[in-house]
Amino acid sequence: TISLCIVRNNLSTGSGDNVSSGGGIYAINSIIDSCQISHNTQSNNHWNNVGGGICITSSSQLKNSSISENSSTGDGGGVYVSQSGSVYNCKISNNRANNYGGGMYLFAYNSTVTA
Repeated sequence: TISLCIVRNNLSTGSGDNVSSGGGIYAINSIIDSCQISHNTQSNNHWNNVGGGICITSSSQLKNSSISENSSTGDGGGVYVSQSGSVYNCKISNNRANNYGGGMYLFAYNSTVTA
């Protein structure tokens, strides 16, 4: 569990065909609660690089958090959700992606997003 934190000004890169995900946080089976995630970048120009601010996967939960000013060269500028990940009561604003989902990209069955 990560709670009450600020995740800012981070960079995730890969090289060549190596995939990079989660510029600020890459969460697997985790809970991220009451955090500010901003000004993070996922960058590699590979189509499969995702989650500028945070990549949530494998039943992870993002709750009560603010995600802003993040960017991805792939999908999900602010948030990328897959494999039963969940997002609850979050403010997502001013993020950008080169492909799909500037704010959020929801990829997979059994994922949940609630306001």
